[in-house]
Amino acid sequence: MWGRSVPQGTDFAALDDSAGAAVLKDQADALRGKVPLLMHIQNDPQIPESQGLKFIHGSPGYRQNVVEEEAGNQGKLGYSYMYPVFFPLVIDGRKREAYDARQDGKMFARLQQLIKH
Repeated sequence: MWGRSVPQGTDFAALDDSAGAAVLKDQADALRGKVPLLMHIQNDPQIPESQGLKFIHGSPGYRQNVVEEEAGNQGKLGYSYMYPVFFPLVIDGRKREAYDARQDGKMFARLQQLIKH
């Protein structure tokens, strides 16, 4: 869902981090209380330099910082974070691959800790 209007019958709104923190806050403020809000890492594997590709190709420290920040914003912005366990995606020619937190050092253990809180 993009924008601020909520179509009738909407069960939830999924926001992404593609437009930056200010736009995300603006959307969350406009939609809060109307529908449950979910937030996820942008996933545009066909677009070079997308947030999802930056996440996948970034260092383990970069990914950890992204997850920590987004998880930390849940209470402030009023959304539930969709943790990147098997997401985002990479398309490399005909090959399609999903990020796998289980293969990313200590990330899976950290995600489990964050989800419990």
